[in-house]
Amino acid sequence: MGQKIKHREIYQFQYNGESFALNVSSSKAFALDELNSTIISLSNQYSRVQISEILKGQYPENEINQRLDNIFEGYEEDNDNSEMGPYLCYTLVLHPSRRCISCKYCFGTSPNIIKKGIDFNTAKKAIDCFINQLAPDGKKYIIDLSGSGEPLIRFDLVKDIYNYCQEIREKLDRDILVTFVTNGTLLKKEQIDFLMSTDILFGVSLDGPVEINDDLRIFRDGRGTYKNIIGNCIQIEGYDHLGFAVTLTGKHPNVKEIFLTLYDLKMADAISIRPVRYDNGNYSINKNNIREVKENYDTFMEFLLEQTLAGNAGYLYTILNGEDFLGKFLKIIFCQDMLSTRCDAGKSRFSVNYNGDIYVCPVLLDNPNLHGYL
Repeated sequence: MGQKIKHREIYQFQYNGESFALNVSSSKAFALDELNSTIISLSNQYSRVQISEILKGQYPENEINQRLDNIFEGYEEDNDNSEMGPYLCYTLVLHPSRRCISCKYCFGTSPNIIKKGIDFNTAKKAIDCFINQLAPDGKKYIIDLSGSGEPLIRFDLVKDIYNYCQEIREKLDRDILVTFVTNGTLLKKEQIDFLMSTDILFGVSLDGPVEINDDLRIFRDGRGTYKNIIGNCIQIEGYDHLGFAVTLTGKHPNVKEIFLTLYDLKMADAISIRPVRYDNGNYSINKNNIREVKENYDTFMEFLLEQTLAGNAGYLYTILNGEDFLGKFLKIIFCQDMLSTRCDAGKSRFSVNYNGDIYVCPVLLDNPNLHGYL
């Protein structure tokens, strides 16, 4: 069950007889002892003062007050008024292209999308502003060219941006990583040879077995993309780190089947499955299918536990090695890889469009009321 505690939603759940809680606002998860579990349960009906009175005599008073402070006020790092130190890593999202294939769940098919990508001069200006003004205290910078289209449509621009980042890296002695996700349909020999000669980190979008992928990710003439993508990926040999990026939809929620199909290809050392952001239609995750999605994740989690306990850690490693949604949650729980905020938009992540307008999130592009300027 979930409770709202001073503008923070705490979701409490049971697993194997143990109590756990998830702070939705920060994505922090933690195990609960009896006292914390009792306080969270009571908070749905009673105020802090009332809970203190109810528990008086059952636990030491100082222990009750300390737990109440933690739960109702939040730990120091969760306090809205606490100062946040500099982030270690900042991300700038650029949009070389806003054209792509025709995925059925993509918001990029909206007629309101301006199909204009950034040019090199604007990209340079954005990178300079990002490193020198928006985030001068960063230890690492990521230039993400995934944007809202297929970056390899403008392969020459990708090369120019990478070379410029190399110049800055050497001149300023900064750690700058160029990265992007491609739909894989344009990964020909020229592109592959260049990418493998650099330290660009790239992934390929593939949504599972052929029948699922080709229901979701299609060319504009209606043909499926699976055969084309796999044929291109086979040419990538000896690359240290290739990841598959998967969009999980409400229509195809079998996360275990999707994962194992891609894992068995033995092409990628990272598989990142993330829920679709499409909010309507047959492909969204909504109240009608959320139970089925959760059940499929339960099945997948049980599989990972069984395999890991049996000594087959490769499956778990593959989802921890990328940006997998479940993998991030597991890092929070088991590795204490805590988040200071649930969303990094406008804090350590920014986006710039073709016109030099700055947005806190790439999804907000084309909204005239939600941007600043370089």
